[in-house]
Amino acid sequence: MALQKKIMGERVTLRALSEKDSKAFFALVEGSRAHLNEWLPWVESHTSVEHSEAFLSAAEMQFEMENGGFWGIFAGKVLMGCVALHWIQWEHAFTSLGYWLGKPYLRQGFACEACQLLVKHCFEDLKINRIEISVAESNHSSLQLARSLGFLEEGRRRQFERLHGKFQDHIAFALLFDDFRHLGSPSNQNRTGFSPT
Repeated sequence: MALQKKIMGERVTLRALSEKDSKAFFALVEGSRAHLNEWLPWVESHTSVEHSEAFLSAAEMQFEMENGGFWGIFAGKVLMGCVALHWIQWEHAFTSLGYWLGKPYLRQGFACEACQLLVKHCFEDLKINRIEISVAESNHSSLQLARSLGFLEEGRRRQFERLHGKFQDHIAFALLFDDFRHLGSPSNQNRTGFSPT
């Protein structure tokens, strides 16, 4: 049970990011700053390549400790966004999923495929039992993605996050391994994109 540094899909490849990706990472953030800043609280203070170096160095250390992972979403050599396991509680077989794309790459199915790849890695390779997603109530595109992946809504987290000085309610989603096995059935495959396992 080890985190994979590279996960291949049909259109996208996930690759664990490191300090050497700092320039490309910062260029992606800078090019989509207004879009990303709406929902990601760290973007506002992320203003230099040096910030990217520190950010990715911490992500690389977390990956090496197998306490979580941070993968770039690539089409060829182009970095389009990121998908992350924020932390992993191995004792409870439990983790949390996050995702974002640069503005030019929205609404083309890239985030959905990237999340599907990482969810399958979690359940099939890492033997994770539960994956959570927490989404701001007004982030409609992210809510739609969580639902399209088959995650089930479990409730509202009141004033869960302070973003730009205002508290935001979040919607809590989760997917269990048992749910995932059911999603792989032929009757659900078209809805979620997961292949039978």
